[in-house]
Amino acid sequence: MTSEDIQELKAARESLVKRRREMARQIAGAPLPSIEMAEELTKILAAIEALDRALADPEQDRA
Repeated sequence: MTSEDIQELKAARESLVKRRREMARQIAGAPLPSIEMAEELTKILAAIEALDRALADPEQDRA
């Protein structure tokens, strides 16, 4: 994985972290959060975890 690839992954992660914060605020402020909001937050969390794994082992991309 090139340093450019790593920077792109980091930028993608930061974007998702911002979205996660926004979703958490929406859920916290909603009297009855929707299932869709919870599902979207779950997908965001899974994507962040996947990026974390990719960033933790940049050599895995060589397989």
